[in-house]
Amino acid sequence: MRHPIRILQAALLLALCALCLSSCAAGEKAQELRAWAGAAGGDSSSAQVSRAEDAGLTDLNPADWTPAPIPEGAAVLGTLELRQEETRRLLDAGEPAMQTVCTLTLYEGNRAALQWEALSLSFELPAADAQRLAALLPEANP
Repeated sequence: MRHPIRILQAALLLALCALCLSSCAAGEKAQELRAWAGAAGGDSSSAQVSRAEDAGLTDLNPADWTPAPIPEGAAVLGTLELRQEETRRLLDAGEPAMQTVCTLTLYEGNRAALQWEALSLSFELPAADAQRLAALLPEANP
């Protein structure tokens, strides 16, 4: 019998990845992906910004991500932040601001930590997904 917490964690993973890593339907809210070297909350002034639809996130296979802790002392490779246009209200003037949906911090050893609201999950990624995500970082893609 599988451990119920592990089943719940896997279900949450799939739901969060579908929400955070899927692209918007055309004509709806704009999304962007900000990528920078270093940890979240660090210097993101040199962030590389791209349209989320162009980042290839839909090619990832989050069903193969295995819940696993981040090893102590693992170096941070970079941070990916998915941002989405805020909902426009009836009387709002100007352009809607972008808000952070989720943050994915990449670590050496094919590890990643997903932060969504107050929920934080860490995973071991398949090598292909880890390479695809690392290629989005500015240093890997000058």
